[in-house]
Amino acid sequence: MTIYSSNESRRRYQKSWLESIQRVDGRLCAITTSKDGIKNQIALDGIRKIHLPPHASRSVNFHTNTGDWEVEDSRRYLEACGYPADAAGMHDVFRVKADGREMLIPALALIKALFKQHLASYRHLYHPTGLESLCRPVEIAGNKAIELSLRLGHRSTPDHMFDLLRWIYYFPSARATWNSVYRAALAGKCSIALPKANLRVAVTGEPRARGTIILANLLTVGNIEALEEPYEWAGDQPRFLTREFAKGRLESELAVR
Repeated sequence: MTIYSSNESRRRYQKSWLESIQRVDGRLCAITTSKDGIKNQIALDGIRKIHLPPHASRSVNFHTNTGDWEVEDSRRYLEACGYPADAAGMHDVFRVKADGREMLIPALALIKALFKQHLASYRHLYHPTGLESLCRPVEIAGNKAIELSLRLGHRSTPDHMFDLLRWIYYFPSARATWNSVYRAALAGKCSIALPKANLRVAVTGEPRARGTIILANLLTVGNIEALEEPYEWAGDQPRFLTREFAKGRLESELAVR
């Protein structure tokens, strides 16, 4: 296998499956596999460029409570994409039911949806003290907020990233979501714990079974509504986050297969 850094040719990342995470020469790397079984090692800050296997032909928007998500056997997703089933074991896939459809969403799609706003997110996500290194609490007019570390700067950082980090920092299950990605990586898995929240999402992917099943390759998280109290020491915190949201097509436009 060959190891590629995050700034190398984008074609290295196209249409591949993140099979597992391994430690190579002292650092964690993603092991990817192509449809024909060719494996590569990729630095973890490059996972944002991985394109998951299904053909992105249609999108659908829906509201969902993460408490209704279930972990699905990843082999079902991979076999439907024409990939070898033995590559499935160390990458979770979630099954989400909404509007009479079943969405199969890989953990990587959710990780990318939540943490894609800034390259620094990936660099800090896979580090034991990454959240504290990425941001810190500040008090503004008597309320606790968040600012980025000085060395990252604030230029070109979208406003909703600060809102997202505020949610992650001050709400228990959201912080557990952040921490779970690194813990899973230490165990060799691509996985993420779900926060206690209502989400407005757009799933883009390939419809199957006459449009009743969507094999997701891209997830966009729009609105986030926290369904828990913040830490007691955090004071009053906003429960509703609105983020940039790519509109999905109307459900009637989903292709029927």
